[in-house]
Amino acid sequence: MFRQSSLVKLSTWLWLSIALTLPALAQGKKESDGRSIRQRIEITILSVTKDDAGAKPVPNGPGRLVPVTIQWRTGPSNGAQLLSLDATLRTTNTDGSTTEVKKALAVRATSDTLPLPMPQGVFAKAFVLTLNSKCSLTEANGESSVVTSQTSKRGDFPVPPERK
Repeated sequence: MFRQSSLVKLSTWLWLSIALTLPALAQGKKESDGRSIRQRIEITILSVTKDDAGAKPVPNGPGRLVPVTIQWRTGPSNGAQLLSLDATLRTTNTDGSTTEVKKALAVRATSDTLPLPMPQGVFAKAFVLTLNSKCSLTEANGESSVVTSQTSKRGDFPVPPERK
């Protein structure tokens, strides 16, 4: 009888412990002071594509605007909200110069086109694309904070054979 009553108490204690622990685990990770840890939104650059054939003349001056299409993926949100996303594209060109273009991107978009200003006869041959983001994080206790992050991708663009 004593063993059976101890076994009942032990299993009751075990089930009670599990029942009280599960809701705490469902709330997410906790810091030592009890605040919930939220993570910023991860941004991954998928592709950077230059279209020299699609270049248009610069409206107010010499040169041309070469469309550069960028694609990215965001997520998971982990309770964060993306507030802003900015792109900076810096290129090294066939004449040794560098060109930089910046653009604010739509937060809900996954692709956009950057107009890269280029002189006639000059082509972009290497690039660094940097996406800067701002995320709003709301803690379990209701406090909110803004966190910035950035991700970059480096690469080479194809250059027409006669321009290398």
